[in-house]
Amino acid sequence: MCIRDSNTTSSTTDSSSSTSSSSCGAGSSIGVGLDDDGAVSRCVAAYTLRGWKNSYAGVVSYTDANLTLISPIVHDNHIGVALSRQGSGSNAIQGGLIGGRSEVFAVPDCLAHQCRDTTLYDTTTSAAPLCRSINSIDTTLTRTFNQAEIGVLMMPFLVEAPTPAYSRLTSNLPVTSPEKRDRSASYGALVISDIYLANFQFGRDTGRCDGSTVIATSGLSTLPLVPIYLMRSTLVRVSQGARVYVHTPYIGWEDHISMCDGKGCDALSHISISDVDGTFFDKVGTAMSVVSRIVNQYPAGCFSDNTWNVLMCTGVQFGQLTFQSKDQDADIRPLESLVVQQVSYLSRQVSVVAPPDCTRMDDCVSSGTRPGIFSTTIALSVTHLVDIGATVPFVSTWQLMGCPAPSGVILRIGFGDHVNRGITVWDVSTSSPAVVKTSALDLSVDAPGTHYLEERDSRLYVVLPCEAQLRVHVAVQGQVGLTLNLQIETFVTLYLDTAPARMAAFLGVAPSRVQLASVYPGSTIAVFTITGVDSIAYNASVEAADVNSLVMQVASTKADVLSERLGMPIVAIDHIVWASSTAAPYTPPTTTVTVSVALIVTISVVGTLLLAGLLFAQYKIYRYFATRLAVQKRNA
Repeated sequence: MCIRDSNTTSSTTDSSSSTSSSSCGAGSSIGVGLDDDGAVSRCVAAYTLRGWKNSYAGVVSYTDANLTLISPIVHDNHIGVALSRQGSGSNAIQGGLIGGRSEVFAVPDCLAHQCRDTTLYDTTTSAAPLCRSINSIDTTLTRTFNQAEIGVLMMPFLVEAPTPAYSRLTSNLPVTSPEKRDRSASYGALVISDIYLANFQFGRDTGRCDGSTVIATSGLSTLPLVPIYLMRSTLVRVSQGARVYVHTPYIGWEDHISMCDGKGCDALSHISISDVDGTFFDKVGTAMSVVSRIVNQYPAGCFSDNTWNVLMCTGVQFGQLTFQSKDQDADIRPLESLVVQQVSYLSRQVSVVAPPDCTRMDDCVSSGTRPGIFSTTIALSVTHLVDIGATVPFVSTWQLMGCPAPSGVILRIGFGDHVNRGITVWDVSTSSPAVVKTSALDLSVDAPGTHYLEERDSRLYVVLPCEAQLRVHVAVQGQVGLTLNLQIETFVTLYLDTAPARMAAFLGVAPSRVQLASVYPGSTIAVFTITGVDSIAYNASVEAADVNSLVMQVASTKADVLSERLGMPIVAIDHIVWASSTAAPYTPPTTTVTVSVALIVTISVVGTLLLAGLLFAQYKIYRYFATRLAVQKRNA
């Protein structure tokens, strides 16, 4: 039985049960809406949902679970299916039919189908552009979001899902649009299999009604959209131009500081749609992918398709790389754009902007916070250079999703001078430290997180397989410099090897937490570095407080007491450096020269010997000329 409702949603299904039976919605704004409503189950299956001739959408979901639509029948809706969810995960459509237009529309019918422009939005100037034709905003676009029918609308997955309600109030946005403070989940995917796709005829209709598309974006998408994977697709009356359309990011966002720091919201620059078996793109037996036409980013095997506004790629697999700052101040210390370059094509650079502070131009007052999360589509089985920006998070996560194991990538992540202060990698799946090598990573055999630090270019080289998640920790450190009452040669002979252990014993910490960073001649100064404790639950703020308490323990101890406890003649505290967890200054990758403590001491000793030799030579020359002068005086 179909429930008809011309005002709101014709059928709403509570997903708190593990499955839902057939629901039907027709002739309304939204046919079937699926919400979580306190769901506990982590997997939901909805059978034989039906939605047709709904003015906005056939099926919309924001469940707090992985949702699978089994054998849905959706036809003659402005948007057929729009599947989002709360939190990271994956949705699926198995079997069924998603159709576009079953009959030729007259112009009045077509206009009535255009996202309810006149009914919902044209009464207010500020809200109208968010649903009206994007051509009225950016004349460079050739296809609009609300033009004719869309089979599957690409959606973001959100941290907190909105209520799937649909209202005629002009202050409200369609349910498929994020609320102004929505944040993206860290990853997601939509898998479509064994599906019939029918009656999408872009390029064969006329006027504003032309533009039916199987898979499309909204031209005003600002949050990362999850990748789509198709297999075993059957197409009936689908024109070539109707397969896909990916909009170009709206240029007006570049001037909107509160949304994307004036850099432009770039969610539409990181789209990925993969045809696993070639049945969707009519290349049966060949894996095909389409990705956004990012400027200067043309991987080998890809060519530009102007009709779809994408790069069409053969034999190239893609995954979704997600990087996130886990520092406590991540929201109030926004990071610069993440820069990703494929090593084989260094000139092809992709700049990834963090999601916006808010998602609506008509109502966006900056709260001073930004999510420190970045997502982009990258080619697999290759090596990528990644540069983070002006500041480096002490704790960050890196994951590669939406691709099959054992595929993956090798990342060369620029950490600047932090390579020298200490970086550790943890495999989240095992809660254990990753394997450390000296060089030559092998993507085919090395375990997730296998890595080494390359001081020459200040980078972390690390293996990141598909479906893996890594935590990367930058060490929190403080320093204490002690002035000693002895020559540097004496310090080297008596204390160089034992000084770190002596300091660790005084502080009551593990010897591995204290290093002798440097020793300076003259009034001999020994500089000790104190490091925080590393673990899978590493918290930079907690460790900084602990390190600073240890620094204070040294700084507040009198010199004579330090001398007794350390067994070294301490004169005074030369300097202290407090540990910080709020910003790790970044030095761009350059060629660096590292001088060890032993080398510093060696240079000092050699310098002293050279100086002594020079003084002795000067003395011999003086004695020679003084003797000659005395002889000359006697002879005179």
